[in-house]
Amino acid sequence: MDNINIFILGSGSTGRRSCIHYFIHGQYSEEYDPTIDLSKEIELTEGKKTRINFEMHYRDCESGMMMSYVFKGTDILVLCFSLTDRQSFTDLTQHIDLFLTQRKVKKFPMTILGSKLDLAEDRVISKEEVEQFVQQYSDCQYFEISNKTGEGVNEAFHEAIRLYQRVKNTPKKCLLM
Repeated sequence: MDNINIFILGSGSTGRRSCIHYFIHGQYSEEYDPTIDLSKEIELTEGKKTRINFEMHYRDCESGMMMSYVFKGTDILVLCFSLTDRQSFTDLTQHIDLFLTQRKVKKFPMTILGSKLDLAEDRVISKEEVEQFVQQYSDCQYFEISNKTGEGVNEAFHEAIRLYQRVKNTPKKCLLM
């Protein structure tokens, strides 16, 4: 069975664990349970199962060596911010820079999730603002989600996996001298 490792970065209270929980269990949970299963088997191609493994960013693990080790096995980078929290959106640049620096790469396929879509009346980040931000990066896509209602959660993770497969299967350019 193949494995795909998804790393989720984001500031506190952005719904990282809730979106994983919804994707795995198909329901929202008010309870914070750090022991929830962080993997799910899905069928990506007919008859072939793939295990999706999730890792999360914890502030207390931010030492360079630790993050470098954790990021090394990442296949898919998912960044999460809250549509109701400007600082979490501002922090995206720092999270992306941390990941790219630790991986020693200039670009990496990533999916950005704007969470708390169900709190429309509290929204402080416009869709246009995020789309403008996303255009700075190649192989980057954006989804608005609600962990509470489930809107967009499954689609976002399935599209993140498709982006990974597309990039993985793209032939590398070779320079002949």
